[in-house]
Amino acid sequence: MTLDRSQREFLAEAAEIVDHLNAGLAAIDVERKRGPPGPGKLNEVFRQAHSLKGLAGMFGVDGMSRIAHQMETILDGMRLGRLHLDDRLMEILYGCTDAFGRLLADVKDGKPLDEATVEALTRRLEDAAGKKAPAAQAGLSQLKLPREALAALTEYEEYRLHENLRAGTPIYKAHAPLALASFEKDLTALSAALGELGEVVTTLPSTDDSGRYIIFDLVFASLTAASILEARVTSLGQYTLERVDEPAPRPSRAPAGDDPVVGLGGAASAFTSTPEDEAPAATLRQVAETVRVDIRKLDELMGIVGELVLARGGLARVTAELKQETGFRGLAVDFHRLVRTLERRIVELQTAIMQVRMVPLGQVFERMARTVHRTASGLGKEVLLEAIGEETELDKLIVEDLVDPLMHLVRNAVDHGIETPEVRIAAGKPAQGRIELRAYPRGNHVIIDIVDDGRGIDEVAVKR
Repeated sequence: MTLDRSQREFLAEAAEIVDHLNAGLAAIDVERKRGPPGPGKLNEVFRQAHSLKGLAGMFGVDGMSRIAHQMETILDGMRLGRLHLDDRLMEILYGCTDAFGRLLADVKDGKPLDEATVEALTRRLEDAAGKKAPAAQAGLSQLKLPREALAALTEYEEYRLHENLRAGTPIYKAHAPLALASFEKDLTALSAALGELGEVVTTLPSTDDSGRYIIFDLVFASLTAASILEARVTSLGQYTLERVDEPAPRPSRAPAGDDPVVGLGGAASAFTSTPEDEAPAATLRQVAETVRVDIRKLDELMGIVGELVLARGGLARVTAELKQETGFRGLAVDFHRLVRTLERRIVELQTAIMQVRMVPLGQVFERMARTVHRTASGLGKEVLLEAIGEETELDKLIVEDLVDPLMHLVRNAVDHGIETPEVRIAAGKPAQGRIELRAYPRGNHVIIDIVDDGRGIDEVAVKR
């Protein structure tokens, strides 16, 4: 079946989101074995499910949209503390990404969606979402925040504030006046800085009386020492910091001068020197520096490069004949130089196209995490998958061809290599087995090692 351009774009974007979902779920699965998964990973997976729901709905793939919607409900319940992430729920979420892969294959092949699978998975999700208990929450009246600010909080933001209060994590408010012309960039930088030191719970905007600035109050929780927080915040601009969960007011650093200084680490003149008509351009400019390319277009380009190589060979032959007839002078010298330049440029073009086709092996390693989890769960084993060299790159088509053999090797490692927890403990090993995927370049090749700490290969049994 020949797909039109919009269908190809849908498949490419949806497949990318599903890959992110798989990676996010694998990271959450690792986190939950050490303790409750953090809000960052849950939020990221929630956003991916929401994006897939909207994308599938826009292109009329209703079955995928319904599953993504129910998945989003489950993830929201986890974010709000109403659902506990156990093995059963993890298996259901992994089942969603498996279903997405099959549905995308049906769309690609022009087949009708398997409605029975969609309905069965949707019912499982609805059943899991229905078994939830309300999270216990304390009041937020103790926080020194305006009443209108508390009223503007979403249910999730209220929950995160409750959780931080319950855990005894100090809660702060960073007060930031920003220029209209650059507030997006400045706010992103400030949020990123605070995110490195704690959890940004909410961002509340307002305007000053003059209308020249937008003022943001960023409420965040952090265990970092207050002196370090204040030094970091005030180093970015003339912002102020206040702790809002203390019963008594805490003095904070006030901005110098009467007018708020605009920008991160800049002076007020940075705003006043910018013409008003330049402000819209700052917000309309695209931030993304990447584009998605259909690999068939790259194949076409490689075909053109091949034709250029043939043309270069013909020019080299003409140049050689000319040198024999006239000697290495005049037009023969000019032709020789042009052929050498063309040869270098063709090699550079070929290399550039090959680089565009390269993708990191991390995309494959992320899929292996799902295989390890499913196989280990079915065998009653505990297995941790560690990946090294995920940034190592290979051609996109080669990477796709590697998926099945790697999956077979990983399954074998879990099934025949890693012992059960009881056997491992009796042998003096940790109950949890370990599989390591390593990728690294060697010359013009890429080496992929799969190592496990299991019992090894029974050579006698193999010989027998």
